[in-house]
Amino acid sequence: MKEQNSSMRKEMDAIQKKVVKEKPKKIKVRKEIRSYVRRGYKELDHLNEGEWFFYAGESMFSSRNLEMSNKLRCYIKGLDSSALDEEINIALTTYYTSLKNYNERRKKDPSLQDSAAKYQRKQHKMKKRIAAVDLKRSYPVVKKGKVKKCLTMEFMSSEDEEDDGSFSIRPLPWRSEVFEKILQELDAKTRLSQSKKSKRQTILRKIGEPSARPPPEHIEREDTWSIGKPNILQN
Repeated sequence: MKEQNSSMRKEMDAIQKKVVKEKPKKIKVRKEIRSYVRRGYKELDHLNEGEWFFYAGESMFSSRNLEMSNKLRCYIKGLDSSALDEEINIALTTYYTSLKNYNERRKKDPSLQDSAAKYQRKQHKMKKRIAAVDLKRSYPVVKKGKVKKCLTMEFMSSEDEEDDGSFSIRPLPWRSEVFEKILQELDAKTRLSQSKKSKRQTILRKIGEPSARPPPEHIEREDTWSIGKPNILQN
């Protein structure tokens, strides 16, 4: 009996040592999942479906960010149902941290601040135009879809801040006449929907030198109407 108990203790000790030595398996995040997180965040932000906040004490799990994080989870699951929750959470946390760190660096570096300000102006312009499409009752549903598809950051002109506080718009010469006309209609619709206070707070903008930025390298065939000089946009 003593020999049996001694043997059992040795066996238990061996099992315990094995448990201590064994580390929990490290979850490997696939490149595809990291890519889906980046793409999903940009698409949801583009569609005004949400955004993350990076104030002190914030995380992707904080109450203000949880809704966006959950939308991203659903987005990723829709693209890859095999993705594990742990894998998605790691990918989300990594991307959130990278954005937060960039936001902190931007506050300290004047050049990054200027670049970020330009980006935000383009993004704000894009979002206002997307919202204006829905307000255009004269646009057929198919046309609205085509126009929205081309309302991306690549198609938004930059605005340089001048010494007098005004902004100088850098036109994109490669945008088609039809697309330019539509943008003018959307901007006019935005102005009509503004309150008197918003109109008073609008900063003066003037046309500056054309931008040297080239057109998007990869554009789908059905979107080529927005580039060059086509005569019509088919409904």
